[in-house]
Amino acid sequence: MKNLLLPGFIILISLPSIVRAQAQIVLQDGETTTEEYKYVTKSYVKVLKQGVPIKSGYEVKSIAKPEGEKVDYKLNVTSFEFSGLYYLKTNKLKAIIIVMFKDEDPDRILCMPLIDSPPGLYDNYMQDMFFLGKDKKNLLIKQLNNVVTYKTITSEQEDGVCNTAKK
Repeated sequence: MKNLLLPGFIILISLPSIVRAQAQIVLQDGETTTEEYKYVTKSYVKVLKQGVPIKSGYEVKSIAKPEGEKVDYKLNVTSFEFSGLYYLKTNKLKAIIIVMFKDEDPDRILCMPLIDSPPGLYDNYMQDMFFLGKDKKNLLIKQLNNVVTYKTITSEQEDGVCNTAKK
């Protein structure tokens, strides 16, 4: 378990910068407020399940829905989807929304606060992640790794940074 904590932490810290690079937005003084955190973790599920409109002044943009490996718990298949919560007035990313699905239905929503957010929010996020259980937490870390890797490679290719080695 300790072997996954450091890579998982690095991936969690990296994701907002990867999103910024692809979306070409400014994250200066980027922070998730307590209100935004509570909205994502408590109210956003109503957007997904009941079609309730997104909070006024905000927009949700998809980051990734990794395909492939899933965890099967007695026919309840678990997968994740990653989105960004953006404040419309500034077009700034305010939080990363992580939706956990069971059998294609949204089951649980985590909010990954931005790096300059109040420390308590990040502690809440880490606690929520660890409450997923070992297998789901490991799958989340793997899928975050896949998203970061894919977004990094895509960004480099779009910027012409990617070089190939010649033999």
